[in-house]
Amino acid sequence: MDLARRERIRELIQMLKPIEEELQDILLDEEGVTEESSAPSQETEPGASEVIEYLEDAVDELTGAVGHLLEAIGDDAP
Repeated sequence: MDLARRERIRELIQMLKPIEEELQDILLDEEGVTEESSAPSQETEPGASEVIEYLEDAVDELTGAVGHLLEAIGDDAP
């Protein structure tokens, strides 16, 4: 891979990392709301466990994508 493409991928990684962190924060907030409330409310609808599962999957997929990009350019860290 040439240097220009490696640099473009590094730039993409730098854009994805804050999104990954923000999504993780949202997941933690949602888990906290779910744990604090035993009865369904506007913030914890009946499908809250499914929402958490979807958020966990999204975080995992995004983390995996960043990892694959790092491997593609041969870097251990962005």
